[in-house]
Amino acid sequence: MLSLFHQPLRLHVRLIAASLKLCLLALPAFATQMISGKVIAVADGDTLTIIDDRSQQRKIRISGIDAPESSQAFGDKAKKSLSDLVFGETIAVVSSKTDRYGRLVGKVALDDRDIGLEQIRRGLAWFFRQ
Repeated sequence: MLSLFHQPLRLHVRLIAASLKLCLLALPAFATQMISGKVIAVADGDTLTIIDDRSQQRKIRISGIDAPESSQAFGDKAKKSLSDLVFGETIAVVSSKTDRYGRLVGKVALDDRDIGLEQIRRGLAWFFRQ
């Protein structure tokens, strides 16, 4: 009788172990990455380029905001604002995805400032759910 009790328990343990392995295999697909780098270019009010610690250039799209394109009204002001905030500075980026143009999409911070939120505060970007 005791062995019958342990048999279902062993099965449950195996099922839990198998489920855990599947979750761990899927984890990289949902993993976020944090990178930092010096801003070397600003394309517009929500896109910039950094050089990371491996000397690789990485294009970053700030998540949660949209800003006018350079050819649109206030596009040049949005670009200048972002440039004034971050150009030449070392920023931190927390990203969990890449967009259709190959840019990392993520939160951008300089010290303790959320750069996307700062662009919104300045009236040069708006909230945008991607």
